[in-house]
Amino acid sequence: MRVTNSMLISTFLNNLNKNTKGMEKYQRQLSSNSRLARLSDDPIGVINVLGVKSKIRKLAQYQNNVDDARAWLTQTETAVLEINNVIKSTYEQALQVANGTNSTEEYDAVLSYVTQMRNHIIQIANSTYGEKYIFG
Repeated sequence: MRVTNSMLISTFLNNLNKNTKGMEKYQRQLSSNSRLARLSDDPIGVINVLGVKSKIRKLAQYQNNVDDARAWLTQTETAVLEINNVIKSTYEQALQVANGTNSTEEYDAVLSYVTQMRNHIIQIANSTYGEKYIFG
């Protein structure tokens, strides 16, 4: 087979064109700082990237759910501790007047205190987190 000038030039131009396209691809990747500029660059890579992005979104939602649950539990714990303190205080007041040597004014004062504490417990029990009742 005879190698002609036109064959050499044609092969040279084809190689030059192929190298230019490759260089353009790498310059695009370099300038965009991304290996995947188009779907046609690497379809399998794009599928992998979309899968990873989906997992990242799921993990972010999971983290939001965990943060929300922690806040809910903190709010609930605070309410329960406050109810516990109110009940202890009311119990102590009831023990003080249980000996039978107190005047009616002292009984009335404890009754008023117990009524206030009952109303306070009802108010705590109606507390909310966001738009949801904690104990309801």
